[in-house]
Amino acid sequence: MTLDLRAQYSQYKIIDEPGWGNVKGAPPVIACRNGHIYVQGPNTLAASTNARGPVATKLAKIGQLWNDADDGVTVLFEPDQFDEVAKVMLPRKRKRLSAAQRARFVAAGAKTRISDGAKARRKPRQRSLAA
Repeated sequence: MTLDLRAQYSQYKIIDEPGWGNVKGAPPVIACRNGHIYVQGPNTLAASTNARGPVATKLAKIGQLWNDADDGVTVLFEPDQFDEVAKVMLPRKRKRLSAAQRARFVAAGAKTRISDGAKARRKPRQRSLAA
């Protein structure tokens, strides 16, 4: 069974192309304030920090330290430890509109919206040849 970030962690901001150059098919990641979380294996998640310091130290105590580098650490952990890791990594939440907010935005854009494309089907103006 492979972990599906979208299905299990849909409340968080998931990035499909995390900006690793022109890498096509890069794995999706959960964007966090202190780094990112991604799928490392069939039943394993990994969390990478943006820098060293107290966040990296706390994270290393939670899971298995996989990579310790100058720019941060990468820690492997089980999906059942996600809540504990999330307290350290601070994952970003997805933005969701309430029904009232959505209605307000729809009403605000109603004046400039082309509703049925009627303007596009108009006959072109006949120009006179006398100039």
